[in-house]
Amino acid sequence: MNFGKLISRAAVLAVCGLTHSALAQSAAPATQQTPPPVVVSPEVSPDRQVTFRLLGPQAESVRLTGSDIPGMGQGKPMNKGDKGIWEITIGPIPPGSYRYNFNVNGVAVIDPRNPLVSESNNNVWSLVHVPGSEFSDTKSVPHGAVSAVTYYSTALGKFRRLRVYTPPGYELGQANSRSSTCCTAREIVTIHGPRSGARGSFSIT
Repeated sequence: MNFGKLISRAAVLAVCGLTHSALAQSAAPATQQTPPPVVVSPEVSPDRQVTFRLLGPQAESVRLTGSDIPGMGQGKPMNKGDKGIWEITIGPIPPGSYRYNFNVNGVAVIDPRNPLVSESNNNVWSLVHVPGSEFSDTKSVPHGAVSAVTYYSTALGKFRRLRVYTPPGYELGQANSRSSTCCTAREIVTIHGPRSGARGSFSIT
């Protein structure tokens, strides 16, 4: 057996294989995916105008809806740009926090670019805050706590969820007020303040 011929033949085959692979790679078309455009929504300007945007190249119609926003009514149509971004600017609107949604081809969706949401009894809303409100602006003052409580309603015969506010220092027995109340649609939760230094409890009435 001629090992020299075998080695030479193997070398030729290896070179041919590498050449074929290189030619195939050079002949393959280069595919570059264009990244989607950057979408900022909502955008609140200093003059309290708010711009809402939604990336929806395949959408046929998009409306901004939100009964909390003054003058919104049944919603306002958004305009589609050349990059498939739907946009609308409203305002100026009074300072405060407002719930809104996008209606895309008849389907209500939250703003995918906005992490702030507000839950209602039946659905979830996106939330936008316009600075300047004494009530809703975050300030460097003592804050209380809001707890989510799940309880069984004997009146309705099912479990319900509500949020309970307790004033600053309540958990440490240092709250100034002796009681606080928080209301839902059908129940009132009373938070009895600490007595004789003991931690308080709550009861549903």
